[in-house]
Amino acid sequence: MVRYFFFLFFLGQLYAADFISFQTRPARIEDLDELYALVCDLAAFEGKDLKTLPVTKDNLKKYGFGETPYFHVEFAENQNGIVGYALYSYAYSGHQGTPFLYIDDLYVKPAERGHGIGSGLLQQLACYAKDLGCCRMEWHAFDWNDQALDFYDKLGGNLRKDLLLIRMEKEAYWKIADGEIRERTP
Repeated sequence: MVRYFFFLFFLGQLYAADFISFQTRPARIEDLDELYALVCDLAAFEGKDLKTLPVTKDNLKKYGFGETPYFHVEFAENQNGIVGYALYSYAYSGHQGTPFLYIDDLYVKPAERGHGIGSGLLQQLACYAKDLGCCRMEWHAFDWNDQALDFYDKLGGNLRKDLLLIRMEKEAYWKIADGEIRERTP
């Protein structure tokens, strides 16, 4: 009887450790310092040089909390404070005729991973997408981030090998805007 009780107590402790209570909420302008710190944490995780990282608190304030926000942020909080975030925006699908939700950043502090926080953030974004009538949610992930790719696969995300991300950096699109580059002919 004592052994059984100890086993149940121990099992309960393991279970409690796996699912820490947390909540999600939209970011507020007062959270700007915390948002900036998390964006920098994610950049460091991705191997970026923080000394040359172009994002600033002023950019985040201007584009996320200004008159016309270009992005939204959902935070995850637990007893340790803000422990993760999702930075997302809406775009429009011409083929579907409805908006879609695009996730640019999804990040949970390493010490807080494995407790359902990333799933909780995605669930909240899925609710926003559902309420708006979005046709899909989409995001990108680095091919070296196996932990993230496995996580997304378990949640039902599809890795589209038939679609490639095309990115045009500022220097290239400025040349097009200035008429310096036109379609190349063979």
